[in-house]
Amino acid sequence: MKARTAVVFSAALALAIAGAPAHAHGAHHELVRESAPAQGGDFTLQSAKGPVSLSGLRGKVVAIYFSYLGCPDICPVYLAAVAQALKSLPAADAAQVQPLFITLDPERDSARALAEYATAFHPSMIGLTGNPAGIAAFAKSYGVLWKRHPVKDGGYAIDHSSMLIVVDADGRLLERLPHDASVTRIAEALKRAIKAGR
Repeated sequence: MKARTAVVFSAALALAIAGAPAHAHGAHHELVRESAPAQGGDFTLQSAKGPVSLSGLRGKVVAIYFSYLGCPDICPVYLAAVAQALKSLPAADAAQVQPLFITLDPERDSARALAEYATAFHPSMIGLTGNPAGIAAFAKSYGVLWKRHPVKDGGYAIDHSSMLIVVDADGRLLERLPHDASVTRIAEALKRAIKAGR
C-alpha cells in the first residue's frame, strides 16, 4: 500500500503543479461535474486515531473531499492541488485549516489505509470512514452524488461528484469548488474562509 500511495501521490503532485486538469487520464466518471443542493451539517466518522466530528473542529476552517482509495486519477490530482494550496498559505493560516478525506467506499477502505493515503498528500489531512448508511447521509447533505458501476475484473468503481467543500469555523458550508479548481483558486477560497472567521 505504501509503495502504491507514493507512486500515486508523486504522479498527482506533478500534474497539479503543472496545472493539468483533474480529468487528465480520462477515467469513467459520469458524475464528476454534477452535484445536488447542499445544506451541510454535523457528522461523526472514524479516523485511524478515533472518532472525528465536524462540531469538534469548530474554530477551524474545514476542507472536505469525498472520494475513495480506488479512484485512479481525478481524486489524487485534486488532493495534490489541495495540498499545494495549503502549503502556499502562511503557516499561521494553514494551521487554521483542517483537510478531511471521506471515503465513499467504506466496505473496502479501512481507517488505517485512509490515514496512510491522506497524510501522503498533506500531514494534517485526516482520512475518515464509517458505516455506509451514515456516510451516504453525510455525503447527501453536502450535495455529493455517487453511484457504483461494474468493472471488468468483477469488482466495481465509483462515479462521484468531485468537489472541495469549504466549511467555516462555525461549521457552516461556505463554498463548493469544482474538480478543476486551480491551486490558486483553492488557496483563495481557504483565505476567504479564514478571514470570515476572524
